[in-house]
Amino acid sequence: MGNQIPITTSFELPDGRVVTLETGKLAAQAHGSVMVRVGSTMLLATSFPTKKPKKVNHFSLFR
Repeated sequence: MGNQIPITTSFELPDGRVVTLETGKLAAQAHGSVMVRVGSTMLLATSFPTKKPKKVNHFSLFR
């Protein structure tokens, strides 16, 4: 786990809700992660790419 510098940014949706994106605070072992907040809802998205593609029955962002 290296020295990560937390980055936070926010923007407002047309309906007035505020979306906040944070990275560098959680999931330090992942290759990438972001925490998304809208009101009282939070989502943590992480990325763990592999060197060799595997055949799976879902959409993969890594090709």
